[in-house]
Amino acid sequence: MGKSQLICTLFLILTGTLVFAGQRLAVLPLHANGVDQSTVQTFSELLRNELSKHDKFSLLSGKQMDQYGEYCMDSDCAADIGENVQADLVLAVSLNRLGEKIIVHFILTDVHRRETQLADNSSVPGVDELDVMARRIANSISSGKLIDQTAEVGQVLKEDEKAFIRRKAAKYLGLTFGYTYPLEGYEDKDRVFSLNLILGYDTGSLMAGVQGGARYGVTASVFCDYLFSRSDFSPFLGLAAGFHWVAHDNEPDKHEDGFMLAANAGLVAFRTYNFQLRVNCEYAVTFNDYDDSALTLMIGLLKN
Repeated sequence: MGKSQLICTLFLILTGTLVFAGQRLAVLPLHANGVDQSTVQTFSELLRNELSKHDKFSLLSGKQMDQYGEYCMDSDCAADIGENVQADLVLAVSLNRLGEKIIVHFILTDVHRRETQLADNSSVPGVDELDVMARRIANSISSGKLIDQTAEVGQVLKEDEKAFIRRKAAKYLGLTFGYTYPLEGYEDKDRVFSLNLILGYDTGSLMAGVQGGARYGVTASVFCDYLFSRSDFSPFLGLAAGFHWVAHDNEPDKHEDGFMLAANAGLVAFRTYNFQLRVNCEYAVTFNDYDDSALTLMIGLLKN
């Protein structure tokens, strides 16, 4: 590629990035029904703060939008206001109290197309969850997904719990099973059926706990896994340390048991639900007189 072509390509990439990152977003004053003004003001500030964390948008100032306080929850009205303030997108949000519940509704309008780009609603049981709702709406708008598709560990609403999604990180109990493929030792077996019982705790970014089971003998260890995402499907890497007794044909002056170290990688699915699917690949070395080492593949369920 010539120098001029390279410069042109870089210019186009930079221009496209700036256009994407420079979408001007206007947030209309919140419309509220049955919600006190201090709550409305706080939620508005929380929402603007969460939106400002996303590079996709360039927020218009709140003072610039204060003059547009009339009720506007349709795309035509929002597009007219967007044209006046030279915005690319306009966000309209309403809070409506129904008993103790607060229903949150939003509409995101594409000003240039004069059409609704995204619209959704959800509810919270009270004002104490509006901070989570603000974060979920910002994630929804940035990703183009509906609110219930943006659940993350530590950011789950009571409304989600009704669909059996857990609210926060918690203790779990699980059972996994699979096969161990010996690399050295293990009486030269080709493969061995293995079973593992897990008791752990999910802190959001880490899963740690104790595990034990049958693997051509008996194992017991502590483990810690780092998860790369808080969404429903998260890959992980981890380490484990413990003890392993391997069922060798006993030889004089040789120890079958020993300290064990393991490295593992895998995937945890359905993290925001009250059950999880775990797929794991582990490489383990046992420091006994037989130098046992093996690769183990397992799958199983964890229950919160």
